[in-house]
Amino acid sequence: MNTYSGVHSDQEWYQVSKNGEGFDPSPSLAIVNHSPDGFSWGYGGSGPNQLGFAILLEEVGQMPALQYYRQFTQEVIAHLSNEWTLTTGDITEWIGTKVKKKYQLKCYLKLNSAICQINPGIHFFSGIHKITFFRKALNPGPL
Repeated sequence: MNTYSGVHSDQEWYQVSKNGEGFDPSPSLAIVNHSPDGFSWGYGGSGPNQLGFAILLEEVGQMPALQYYRQFTQEVIAHLSNEWTLTTGDITEWIGTKVKKKYQLKCYLKLNSAICQINPGIHFFSGIHKITFFRKALNPGPL
């Protein structure tokens, strides 16, 4: 599980870390370049969009990140305070509500795993990690 945190004050420009280490924007900038100057949050702009995309890219992969990062930025990143923390669990929970709504997932647990049905009638089996479940839900592909 990853933990993302940020701090912003008069003394520190927007500092973002992932698991206690500096969070590098370059992988996200190579795909979507909203803010070459770095991340920011607390409003809806280029820096927050870059942060929203970078976090989703790390957590759910490129295609779902491209699909959901603007909404993630509007609903989550734009409302972060000067000091914040987000975990993989927080992000998975947020994206899960979007996936369930979009694909009308019906899921149940069996032996610590999730078995889901995407209407109409597509079934898939996920591992015990929620993030695996949501990657498969967003990119169902061949079974």
